[in-house]
Amino acid sequence: MTVELRSAHPDLSISAVVGVFGSPATVLDLTAEQPDMLVLGS
Repeated sequence: MTVELRSAHPDLSISAVVGVFGSPATVLDLTAEQPDMLVLGS
């Protein structure tokens, strides 16, 4: 997915993190502090 996004939007900074472990509330709280947008999926 990130390959398609990067080629469609070359000026956009995109990063992906897979396999984050811990309490969902704690992980989301810590993760949401940094990006401008947080996208969740399964």
